[in-house]
Amino acid sequence: SLIDPSATWLLFFDQEGASVWSTGDEYIVRYANPVQLGVDGFTFTTKAPATGNNAQAKLDVEKINVFPNPYFGVHENETSRFDKFVTFNHLPTKATIRIFSLGGEMSKVIDKDNDSQFLKWDLTNEGGFPVASGIYIIHIDMGDLGSKILKLALVQEEQILRTY
Repeated sequence: SLIDPSATWLLFFDQEGASVWSTGDEYIVRYANPVQLGVDGFTFTTKAPATGNNAQAKLDVEKINVFPNPYFGVHENETSRFDKFVTFNHLPTKATIRIFSLGGEMSKVIDKDNDSQFLKWDLTNEGGFPVASGIYIIHIDMGDLGSKILKLALVQEEQILRTY
């Protein structure tokens, strides 16, 4: 979503789950009050995902990222206090994500096996409890495509667990 109080228009694109977009669809943005008539406008065209394309997947390895980073207790896409997450993007079809604390303790292992480039981590450990605030090292193993290491800073809000 693009929200700028000084802008004359706002855009919102839903990136969750299945979308209403199909390959080749166009989304055209035209100003109601253009500065230059017939010139001001943008066109977005959807493209088919490059699944099964190993060469493209190797290029995308450099783009793999986690966001928001740093995570400060909440972000605009979370729907409640119980829906905490960060998102990995540009992931290949298959990947194993291992998340370690700065002390080297493995907090979580996530296996990905789907066509989406996105994967959400709910900020919990293997036991289902929220991880502590701190720096996390993330190792992403992608088989033949290699591996990638990311750093993530988490600042969790105060939590009171219902179970002990």
